[in-house]
Amino acid sequence: MGTQYRPLHIYYNNTFKDAVGIIDSGADTTIISKQLAKNLHIDLTSLKKTIETYTVTGERKILKAVIVKVEERWYDKAATIEVGVSDDFFDPSQDGHGIHVILGVDFLQETNYELKFST
Repeated sequence: MGTQYRPLHIYYNNTFKDAVGIIDSGADTTIISKQLAKNLHIDLTSLKKTIETYTVTGERKILKAVIVKVEERWYDKAATIEVGVSDDFFDPSQDGHGIHVILGVDFLQETNYELKFST
């Protein structure tokens, strides 16, 4: 099936950043990288709320959580949702480049997102 890459705008307060995300229909929660959070001027030390999620191997992770607006630009879908912030789910070899968002089922449900595959 392949990886479903998506161009995104991520908004926090009065700041927005372009980002590349992937759709992960096996992820309950949308996650952004710490680098993207930093670029959005999110002070991780001040975040009190947490969100629970699991890695593909079943390892439980407790992540700092923040509410952001995620705008998917190809299909004009947007949702203001609570996301987890972590680098654990991103490839460290990218060194701050590449994928910075994992779009989970929360985003897909909130936007009534229809996955389309070409044959």
